[in-house]
Amino acid sequence: MPIPALLPPGLTGSQSVTIPPRITIQFATERSLTMPLLEFTQTTHVNATIRLEQATAAQVDQYAAFLRAPADEVVDKALSYVFAKDRDFQDFLKTPEAARVVPSLRIRRSPQNGSAAKPAKANGKSARGAGAARDARGRGR
Repeated sequence: MPIPALLPPGLTGSQSVTIPPRITIQFATERSLTMPLLEFTQTTHVNATIRLEQATAAQVDQYAAFLRAPADEVVDKALSYVFAKDRDFQDFLKTPEAARVVPSLRIRRSPQNGSAAKPAKANGKSARGAGAARDARGRGR
């Protein structure tokens, strides 16, 4: 029995219909478009020093293990996600004030031309001195 929804208007189930074949037209092109299988976005990474609460650091490690991803990538993607979803922050980024923000993230500079890297200064103290003091106290992990 024919399916009524597929019949042209005005036909009942007992009539026959001839449907013309579809015609396919192919156009010759001078060159074909190719799509690469992989796409790469070149990004620049920086090394930064941050302090986290011990519980947060443990959860970063746990989430990284859960995702089978490096902890650095977990922190990077989590922050990118928060920045993109926070509408008030997105509005702030459109203001002139956002362009005048003084950087406070402690970024370690890479050595250039094979020279040794100098420790970055944070709050007027060298990073080496702060690290040595922390090592002397113990890391607290």
